[in-house]
Amino acid sequence: MKRFSLPRSLVALTTLLALLIGQETWALAGVTGNIAGMIKDSKGTPIAGVQVQAVAPSGSRTAT
Repeated sequence: MKRFSLPRSLVALTTLLALLIGQETWALAGVTGNIAGMIKDSKGTPIAGVQVQAVAPSGSRTAT
């Protein structure tokens, strides 16, 4: 019968936790960031109804 090995169990638990924490960052990578601003004409007046598109390797988004 094999004896319980505390050091081996701690290494296995630490490895499992590291893998789980690493997985979380992969899921968050595509949803980070923020863009804000205002489109203005040459006089500084905001222009209504302008369509703006942000493009990145993970996808693109369009807003009016």
